[in-house]
Amino acid sequence: MPVPPDLEAELERESDDCSDDAPYVLRRELMTDGSLTKAALIKEGAAVAGFTKRRAEIVVDTVFGSIVETLRRGEKVELRGFGSFRLRRREPHRGRNPRTGDRVEVPSKHVAYFAPGRELKALINRDPTQPDLPPMSE
Repeated sequence: MPVPPDLEAELERESDDCSDDAPYVLRRELMTDGSLTKAALIKEGAAVAGFTKRRAEIVVDTVFGSIVETLRRGEKVELRGFGSFRLRRREPHRGRNPRTGDRVEVPSKHVAYFAPGRELKALINRDPTQPDLPPMSE
């Protein structure tokens, strides 16, 4: 998914201002019912990066679209320090229609699988009394 030229130039200028000295912590009030929504992610991205919500939405959509397109091509997505996305093939099998109980043939299909990276696992499972881990690598 291509990035609009005006946004690409702005992102290039603003990337020089990014600081990697500490992991980012999402503000809890942006989460709904303990879940992070795409809208909250866009809102927070806009606030942190100084973008408009529309520009932050373009960035989020571009990231998600790139992941989807890469998986559709059968390729792996690897985000160092975060994790990787892969496709797994599910074999065809017999299932049951939950409404009628009738047996149905379920065709083979691909499903997305996420494997968390070592740094993500460490961040999730760290002791809150311990100091922060170094920032995730690129």
